Amino acid sequence: MPETMARLLTVVYSNDWSVGNAAMPDARRINPSERFANEIDCEWLELVGVVRRSVLNAAQDHFQIDVTGQGWRARVFLPAPVGGDPSFLNQMIDARVTDQSAA
Repeated sequence: MPETMARLLTVVYSNDWSVGNAAMPDARRINPSERFANEIDCEWLELVGVVRRSVLNAAQDHFQIDVTGQGWRARVFLPAPVGGDPSFLNQMIDARVTDQSAA
């Protein structure tokens, strides 16, 4: 095996792990000039935009909320309670919202 390849192998010594307690990191606010697909991956971020549409997804387990900003559009997913009714989200159409989540 080439030396460079050997350095990339992961060795697991135990299957026990724990998660500590800490504050969530500050979310990185998205700039309108950034391109979502090219520059953002697995990051804690914040976006501010206007709700354009909200619907219950086909599996009926999440609400899909379309949010737009200057030069971008994103879809935010919120878990829906069993038998969730998206009609209350229709009040948010045209509202300015802030979302902090991983993308």
